[in-house]
Amino acid sequence: MISLYRILLRISVTRGRLLAFLAGGALLDLIAYAVRVSDYANRETDVYQLLDLAALALYVPVVALVFSTSSLGDLAQDGTLVYVWLRPVARWKVVLVALASTLTVVLPLTLGPVWLAIALAGASWQAFWAITASTTMAACAYTAVFTAFGLRVRHALIFGLGYVLIWETGVASLGKGPAALSIRHYAESLLAHLGNQTVPGAIEADLWPAVIVLAAVTLAGAALTTILLSRQDVA
Repeated sequence: MISLYRILLRISVTRGRLLAFLAGGALLDLIAYAVRVSDYANRETDVYQLLDLAALALYVPVVALVFSTSSLGDLAQDGTLVYVWLRPVARWKVVLVALASTLTVVLPLTLGPVWLAIALAGASWQAFWAITASTTMAACAYTAVFTAFGLRVRHALIFGLGYVLIWETGVASLGKGPAALSIRHYAESLLAHLGNQTVPGAIEADLWPAVIVLAAVTLAGAALTTILLSRQDVA
């Protein structure tokens, strides 16, 4: 399983992807620093809004999308998944390895910039713990869902970007109905409750329902990936 972990990690991680997301994280941090030095900013409120709009709505899902869809999806598209599929290993173990290899990259790439953003903006420790919890749970949920998506859908990256840009950053903010079907909605609710702040423009769910939904989406995504992998025709 360790060899499979290394293979999947090597497939999904490329220098171009790392550099692109490091640049994206640096841009987020630059904006956070601008919030700190601005004379007109309500620092704490503006930091939470920045973390919601730039991190939870855009940066985190895109990072998870790019690395998740390539984990098993690239193997399925080029036909090499058969070498994994034919191994005498339970499908759920393969899925866990795929999720672990993806999160090995996704979590540092998402948590690092938001931690630095908190520091540069001069926000409180409460904001630090709030964004840590919300980013971690959102990254896990997106990773599980997008891994299944990449295994099943051709050109998953393109369609996934459409979902993130249209639904997560747009439609989901229009009302409680669309928001209930958005991972971001529950992540930003977690951010608001743990940070004891009102996030401007957010449609908040209660704290524990948000935690439960994010955990359930992660488990459901992993289960769906296992089912798809068991039924996958890779020959």
